[in-house]
Amino acid sequence: MENPSAPLSKQSGLDREQQIYALGLTGGKLSIPVALSLLEQKAKEILPQRAYDYVAGGASGEDTVRANGEAFYRWRIVPRMLRNVSQRDLSVEILGTRIAAPVILGPVGVQGIVHPEADVASARAAAALGLPFVLSTVSSRTIEEVAQSAEKAGNGVRWFQLYWGKNPELTASMLQRAERAGYKALVVTLDTSMLAWRERDLQNTYLPMIFGDGLANYFSDPVFRGLLPQPPEQNPALSPGTTFLFYASRRACRYSSKASCILRMRRVRSTPESMPSSCPTTAAGKSMGPSARWMRFRRSSRK
Repeated sequence: MENPSAPLSKQSGLDREQQIYALGLTGGKLSIPVALSLLEQKAKEILPQRAYDYVAGGASGEDTVRANGEAFYRWRIVPRMLRNVSQRDLSVEILGTRIAAPVILGPVGVQGIVHPEADVASARAAAALGLPFVLSTVSSRTIEEVAQSAEKAGNGVRWFQLYWGKNPELTASMLQRAERAGYKALVVTLDTSMLAWRERDLQNTYLPMIFGDGLANYFSDPVFRGLLPQPPEQNPALSPGTTFLFYASRRACRYSSKASCILRMRRVRSTPESMPSSCPTTAAGKSMGPSARWMRFRRSSRK
């Protein structure tokens, strides 16, 4: 059996299974449930209801959430017998980078409501396993802090998820910060033109941004801070509400297409007119000014 301290990405399922059964010989028990359904139930027992509902809930009556789950369960693994499996490789290549397995940690905002270490812990875990981590625009820790933590844990791939707002200077500032911090691609959300009608959150009268959660990248951004009537440090009692009102009124994306686009960050000598017209963000590039010169858009949904 392999070294128990080896990363899980280097262990087979059988190795992990043997570790668990060996634990039973000494009367030990697992601290983390094996089944995802039990893990979710454990989270529900520990978290405040409003925090759990914000993470577990969806828009309106959550019909789309259920439909997404049902669609995923329709996928099947095709068994193949009498094959040489002495050397197995789960790695795949995406955007020119090889990752340990076909798994990406997607952007989940306001993680501070579920764990004190928030996005820092998630990015650290992804880096240790060699998996891509996508940081949300509304993360609980800053772009730079998450990058520094991930670099200490391993050679992980970092992407940045962008809510394309109405303020081009703020958008450009966010992208420049992400590029400097080593994020290699953008995941641009295009279907959030307004806050969703989320029944659970409305019932709980709860939105994390009202309390300042998930706004670390805004509080730390020089462009955003310059637009506030006062720096947050000078008026901490009012800053969360003030920030959220500004955020909500300017967050609306320029596009309503139901899709996300993965964009590779790369300095290029080009003008907005030379960008491919097939990408839905090309038109916005014309209003971005300098930032359009250092982004090349690449749609990955067709790959």
